[in-house]
Amino acid sequence: MKCETCAFYQAEKSQCRRNAPVPMTQGNAATAQWPTVAADDWCGEYQAKDATKAA
Repeated sequence: MKCETCAFYQAEKSQCRRNAPVPMTQGNAATAQWPTVAADDWCGEYQAKDATKAA
């Protein structure tokens, strides 16, 4: 049950997309980004990739 096998893990940018992007500021610029996670991280929101496929 690690991020790499989770339905919410976006491997290309190594992001967790379970929740909305988080507001961030860099200098005077404001952006929103999904949290960056490692492929071997885990959390309590895990869902297997196959569990979210539409029937």
